[in-house]
Amino acid sequence: MLVPIKEMLADASKRRYGLGMFDAINQEMVDGIIAAAEAERAPVILATVKAFGNLLSMADSMLYAIKKASVPIALEVDHGTMEACFQGLAAGYNFVMYDGSMLPFDENAANTRIIAEAAHAVGAGVEAELGHVANAEVTYENANQEEKENIYTDPEEAVKFVEMTGVDCLAVSVGTLHGRYKSAPDLQFDLIRDLKQALNLPLVIHGSSGITDEDVKKAVAAGVCKMNFFTDLADAAARRIAAVPDIAALGFNKLMSAARDAVKDCTIDKIRLLGASGKA
Repeated sequence: MLVPIKEMLADASKRRYGLGMFDAINQEMVDGIIAAAEAERAPVILATVKAFGNLLSMADSMLYAIKKASVPIALEVDHGTMEACFQGLAAGYNFVMYDGSMLPFDENAANTRIIAEAAHAVGAGVEAELGHVANAEVTYENANQEEKENIYTDPEEAVKFVEMTGVDCLAVSVGTLHGRYKSAPDLQFDLIRDLKQALNLPLVIHGSSGITDEDVKKAVAAGVCKMNFFTDLADAAARRIAAVPDIAALGFNKLMSAARDAVKDCTIDKIRLLGASGKA
């Protein structure tokens, strides 16, 4: 069932568990994520990124699957530009994440405020990012050094940003990276606690794939309300397909079934780590 993100965040904050947000690139991933949520009786956030090329093409099928599901699910535009956020709202997404993290503070805040007002007018929720979570696998040639490095979130700036924008949750930079880590991430748990104390708002961590199980639990205990996963799910699906005997002789449908089952198993693992099992 499609549920407002504000309700889901409020419940997670009250009962001290983490909401898992899972990006999907095709219907098999969508089906695997929802199957895991139903198996664990857990609320989840299903998402996609415009860079995947399926932001609009999958909207109807994702909404259909969500509305048939028996557990609470929100549908999010992840790392959206202003254009992508508006497109997502028009297509039925009930949660958008505007990423202006590489813009100057005032411009990020002004743009986020515009998105927040539009989203709230149609009953949707808004996430923004302050600080910058860098990419562990930088492949873009024109990236400057600032774009390649984490910019940690400053608690005082975060308070001002939330007041200026009216966001429902805030993605913070506390030591994680997007993509596949070359070395273990060094999460700044003191910073998480400082941000939680400074803000009366749910905190979000991006780049959660690759974080140790222990650190996922510690992040939730420190005050993180939502953690985002994609790479772990995609890698689990790839490994499962690669392990299929006589893979060349199988039809595409069987390979996709294997991928779906791997995504389901990986999602179940994350749900349990977040303490979200049985919270639906």
